[in-house]
Amino acid sequence: MDKPSIICGFSAKWLGGKQTTKTLIDYPHNPANWSDTHIVKELWKFFDKADIIIAQNGDNFDIKMINTEFIKHGLPPPSPYKTVDTLKSARRVFKFPSNKLDDLGAQLKVGRKIEHEGKGLWRKCMENDRKAWIEMKKYNAQDVILLEKVYQKFLPWMVNSPLRHFMSKQSYSCPNCGSSHSHRKGYEWGNGKKYLRMHCMDCGAWGKDYKAIK
Repeated sequence: MDKPSIICGFSAKWLGGKQTTKTLIDYPHNPANWSDTHIVKELWKFFDKADIIIAQNGDNFDIKMINTEFIKHGLPPPSPYKTVDTLKSARRVFKFPSNKLDDLGAQLKVGRKIEHEGKGLWRKCMENDRKAWIEMKKYNAQDVILLEKVYQKFLPWMVNSPLRHFMSKQSYSCPNCGSSHSHRKGYEWGNGKKYLRMHCMDCGAWGKDYKAIK
């Protein structure tokens, strides 16, 4: 059996808000026998509070890996949430030469990932090299900042944004960003009914009013 995996660190950010970046050395630790118990429990709290989780390749990799650590540590499933996978969005809507986060950031002119030496950095961290841990922390933090910027670029292009599940149907709000700052522009038909077409003045997404025109 291969050596069990552990989570060395994470960076999480509320959209437009506070960011938290942690690594194993931010908790009580024993370099001779690393344990991710504390970091997994804190990460679980973020998942439990989130309505929507945004990640690059999150559906097929990150979330499955994190769920594995949750169940290994005896944690229950966090409260239900929706996901936005920016990799899936890139593949579904666009045709970039590369859909890697670093390349998307470069092509959209919103930033790049921090370069590092690769597997050697992880090895140094496991050897308790403090400089390596600092570099790892900076790398993780920049990843989340870049992800947020790519997501915001993708936002008006997204189809079936999960945010629509949380919107009130009493008055129109943009189903992609939640803004109420929209204006009417034309009409749209659906199921034999006519609706006002709405254009968000904040993110630029198109939608239709919730109520049909009689």
